[in-house]
Amino acid sequence: MHFSNFLLLASTVSGAAIEKRQTGNYFNHAHNAIKKLDTYYKTPTPVPWTPGWWNNAQIVTLLADLRTKDNSPFIKKYTDGDNSVLSQVLSSQARDSDGALDYTRYFDDRLWWTISLIKTYDVTKDNKYIVAARRTFKRVAADVDFAPCGLMYNAYSDQQYRGSSTITSGLYVEAAAMLATRTPGLKKNYLNKARKEWNEMYPLVYKDGLIQGDGIQKEADGSCFNNFAHLTYLDGTGMSALVALYEATNNATYLDLADAIASNLIAQKTSEVTNGIATEYCDPAMDCANADIIQFKGIMQRGFYEVWRARPTAANGAIPQYLKNNADSVWNKSRGKGGLLGSSWAGPFKRYPTADFQVAGHSSATMALVYAYLVNH
Repeated sequence: MHFSNFLLLASTVSGAAIEKRQTGNYFNHAHNAIKKLDTYYKTPTPVPWTPGWWNNAQIVTLLADLRTKDNSPFIKKYTDGDNSVLSQVLSSQARDSDGALDYTRYFDDRLWWTISLIKTYDVTKDNKYIVAARRTFKRVAADVDFAPCGLMYNAYSDQQYRGSSTITSGLYVEAAAMLATRTPGLKKNYLNKARKEWNEMYPLVYKDGLIQGDGIQKEADGSCFNNFAHLTYLDGTGMSALVALYEATNNATYLDLADAIASNLIAQKTSEVTNGIATEYCDPAMDCANADIIQFKGIMQRGFYEVWRARPTAANGAIPQYLKNNADSVWNKSRGKGGLLGSSWAGPFKRYPTADFQVAGHSSATMALVYAYLVNH
């Protein structure tokens, strides 16, 4: 995945929104949103829902997370058994000679998939998922290198959009810590990797109780520069990584940091939450430059859920209501005819003209529905 503010802004076309207001039925809403995703699904291919490989990993993650509390036949067809959707998705992935997923040459893409595979393993207990996760992480750990001003590079050196990457470092921490708790024989190895990278990124991007800046850039004069960008998925991944570290170490300091991020977001100390609703900087004008950005908010909702799961009283107990308010806003203010969910959760609904934007927005909003359901059950 690459993220660039210099890409052309996407054009949008309007679509009528569904006006009937509903609250609370997150189970059915999540199922209906997943059914809409089915209309984009195709196999066999490493990118079954949308051209963005990492975007597909988010869909795998939301399905696996939903399965943790959803025992319905509907979700089981996606997650359970060798004929399930997720089993077919894994079988269709491109791999290197060691079995690591390698459809793109972006380290963050591979780490998103590592996390999605771990989560799928958690609900299926099928070793093929954790084996693929370990092999993919092992390749990233062997190949990733570091930018001169700090943080991991997001891609191999032959990639155009290679740069210092907060998200890559955060995902690396999360994946390593998750593997540590699931691989007793290698726990020390994974945990050392997770701690080392967190200790590097913490002073660089953890500022005022939030994750700020998408990378640390080297200026022409040799100085290092943090742009202090506020992007929802940075804080979402930060929260998830810190929870994973806490679960691997039982060190509450990590969870306290995650709690602080959640509290500051809900207190609206950043534009990432506006009037109680998750908001990307480009949402109000519907001018997000690429489908990557549209995906971000759902990742923040997952981070909130992970913090709540580890500490239900986090953010003074406000996380469940926050997640439910966002899900209600998605359903009532950003849902079009035919069930497509929009990218601006505060509304109004507008339909992007291309499938990659549509799936990114819809799947991100589906994550809002899924995590509202999970905190409600």
